Amino acid sequence: MNNLEDADTKERTAWRESRTMIDIGVVYGRFQILHLKHLEYILAAKMRCRKLYVGISSPMSLIFRKTRRWMKKERSHPTL
Repeated sequence: MNNLEDADTKERTAWRESRTMIDIGVVYGRFQILHLKHLEYILAAKMRCRKLYVGISSPMSLIFRKTRRWMKKERSHPTL
């Protein structure tokens, strides 16, 4: 690392320590396909907590939720 990178790292560390940090943070999402904005979101969350858990869901959970809603609507109609 050069001096500029060292200074940047020290500045970020000082900023992080000066803010009130929480112990545990959680970020949850599909993150498919993982791209730069997702990484920025995750890193911003990490800067605010000491330990970060990242939950990744699958698109199948969305399909399951839609199917369950459809099933509930069908059941709510009286059958003849």
